[in-house]
Amino acid sequence: MTRTDKKRIARSFILCLLFFSFIVVFMTNPKADIMAKSSGREEAIFYLEDMAELFTAEDVSDLENMGQKFISDHPDISLAILTTNDDEGRREYKYGDPIMVDKNIGVGPDFSLVYILIDMDDRDFYIGTMGKAIDILIDSRLDNILDRMTDAMIDGQYALACKQAIERIDYYVQKGVPERQHRVEEKPKYTPGKALIAAFVFVLTFIPTYFGISKSHIKSVHADYDRFAPRPAYDLKKEALATYSIINDQVLNDYTTSTYIPPARTSSNSSSSNSSTVRSSSGGHVSGGKGRHF
Repeated sequence: MTRTDKKRIARSFILCLLFFSFIVVFMTNPKADIMAKSSGREEAIFYLEDMAELFTAEDVSDLENMGQKFISDHPDISLAILTTNDDEGRREYKYGDPIMVDKNIGVGPDFSLVYILIDMDDRDFYIGTMGKAIDILIDSRLDNILDRMTDAMIDGQYALACKQAIERIDYYVQKGVPERQHRVEEKPKYTPGKALIAAFVFVLTFIPTYFGISKSHIKSVHADYDRFAPRPAYDLKKEALATYSIINDQVLNDYTTSTYIPPARTSSNSSSSNSSTVRSSSGGHVSGGKGRHF
């Protein structure tokens, strides 16, 4: 390898490392895609967009009636239903949250809303929350809503699943924020620590790849020599040695006793059971939500 080739490879390595570092910083910055915080509308609305065409005209009418009743009873929280055949390769909240912001569905400065998303592309269904709805629909309540929807979703009764979800959402909104409710920030998939490790591994794999080519050739020559070189004869009788011994190990009157200790019970009212998992979202807001596959 000439000196010019080594310089060219070194420049390529530096450019690749800079590009990789930029990607790492972008992926580990939880606020990289956040714009200025948008403010919601003054009154709640019901919004339905059936892009996957899952609902009949009768289904739409029934859902409209339920949705209008919900926002009439709870004018500070909007309600939306979305269906899609193409999620554009994004996770549920990264698909649903931007639509909520673009359509200005949320209410007030905290952008309060609940939306139901049915994704036929990945066969997922999801309940998304923003604003006040995050604190009301804690993780355990979201699980309960999803449980109610699951059978209908599997059977292809999508309108029924949405109706069951609206009923449970309405029930929990009437109950309000549970005691000791608190928000827990979702752990990012890519942390700075993981990013540094990935960068370190990248460097370690790049250098041997480009600068170890000549060494690999030398190693191959040595390997060929070792393979065909004559080897000294091995005298089995002289070199081999076997030693035998008998060990008696006897244990008398050895008893083991054990006592069952039941696991500690956790109260259903403990703070850990009343958490709402949140993440940075579109429009400078935070959002919560959970989903299932069907």
